[in-house]
Amino acid sequence: MEFAEQLGGLAAGLVAADGPARAVMVVPASPGAGASTVARSLARLVCAEVGRPVWLFDLDFRRNPQSRVGRFRDQRFEAALGDARFWTAEPEGCGRLVFRRMEDLPVFVSRFERRPGAVKRVSMRSAPVYWDRVRKSCALALVDAPFGAAGVKSVAPDMDGVIVVADARDHPDLRAEAHAARLDRCGAPVLGVVINRETAAA
Repeated sequence: MEFAEQLGGLAAGLVAADGPARAVMVVPASPGAGASTVARSLARLVCAEVGRPVWLFDLDFRRNPQSRVGRFRDQRFEAALGDARFWTAEPEGCGRLVFRRMEDLPVFVSRFERRPGAVKRVSMRSAPVYWDRVRKSCALALVDAPFGAAGVKSVAPDMDGVIVVADARDHPDLRAEAHAARLDRCGAPVLGVVINRETAAA
């Protein structure tokens, strides 16, 4: 099944015509469930529908997989939005989060850039002020969280909702239910579950 078909209804419900922008996290229920593909597809679907910028945050600061897919313009934009950041890098100033715009749509994808050998530690924290500023700057913010990332528990409660992606080949109902329960316990509202029936999850 094409992701555009599976996710069309979900994408349509993420942006209200006259309401404030949302920040929504997409998390996998198991490794390789395809959450990154779902997040990227939702970003493109919503952007094409509303014609306004969508921000896609990649929480995999080490590999930055989202910025390796597709074509981007060269210009970079700082994603710090002041001093209320949801991440810290030690020592201070050794890394920065930037956005690049996709060539064909105003989808801005984050990438963590670091000076070689300089970053000793990166951590994430609750930053409601940061996400409020994000909501005022785009039509929708999507946050792609890798499986098992330590920062999910800190960032997810600041979201307007979380979408769990489960691999149809790997007991999706049980895994999704267990993952949703863990998110609920840390204060993250679960919007729903996407069952990925693609034969090759990304």
